Amino acid sequence: MTSRNPSQQRVRRLGVTLIELLVVMAVIGILVGILVPVLGPMIFRGSEFVISTELTQLNQSVENFKTEYGFYPPDFSDINNAAEFNAYLVKIAPNHQENVNQWWSDVGVNLNPSNALVFWLGGLRNSAQYPLSYDHDGNPATARLSAPIYSPTAAIQSAVGDRKVFFEFKTERINVTGNVGSYGQAKGNTQLPYIYFNSDYIVDPGTGPVEKFYNEPVTGDTVRPYLKTPGVAGEYKNNDRFQIIAPGLDNRYGTYETTGIPNWQISPHVQTHRDNLTNFSDGGRLDKDIQ
Repeated sequence: MTSRNPSQQRVRRLGVTLIELLVVMAVIGILVGILVPVLGPMIFRGSEFVISTELTQLNQSVENFKTEYGFYPPDFSDINNAAEFNAYLVKIAPNHQENVNQWWSDVGVNLNPSNALVFWLGGLRNSAQYPLSYDHDGNPATARLSAPIYSPTAAIQSAVGDRKVFFEFKTERINVTGNVGSYGQAKGNTQLPYIYFNSDYIVDPGTGPVEKFYNEPVTGDTVRPYLKTPGVAGEYKNNDRFQIIAPGLDNRYGTYETTGIPNWQISPHVQTHRDNLTNFSDGGRLDKDIQ
């Protein structure tokens, strides 16, 4: 009688049959089917929580700016020239020596609600004479911005000079366009910026309320501040303060349905707005505020 090699017997015992392998794969498939519906929403909510947390931090940073200087930073919707900008700058640095006209033509004309936060919360120098300048030679006539060394975004990215920091922007999420930078949301498409609107309601004596908006180039969406009462012009939500708007995980700021009143006088109710996250909506998501 031929005896079997003990090592061969051990190999056979350790082997896995095709049936056993199929059973294991079936069990794994069942577990995945159970866990994915549970974990998917948890991951989604976790990403929204990251954005919401950062919105809270940005909100507090804007409040700190107001405590420091006595006003909420403007969103540049109603700043059209160097003189109008200088009216705010002198509140920050009453005795500054900046060449504001030159600065406005180099940088100021590119500021808007998508990059206002980066400028006001991280792009200023802690200097009474030169809050805008990083390479001035002491002569106001030549103290001008020249891309990219002199831009507020470059100052943040390279930590040049003594910055007045209200919020530490992550440089990898600063998207530079036109010598200034916007700040992308924390999750989802990080190329899409937080949009900032000061809640001052602008009224032209001759023509009435002035529309605030920002045409976002990546999505093609027109972003507007939300009104306090749908269909009633006169007050924005978070009145007397500000709005910070993130597009959320669908990466859309939202579109507006056609109605009998101007689009910018309604609070949006289409689905693309509902997952937007803002600093004024309960829990972050806009749909909790407009239900």
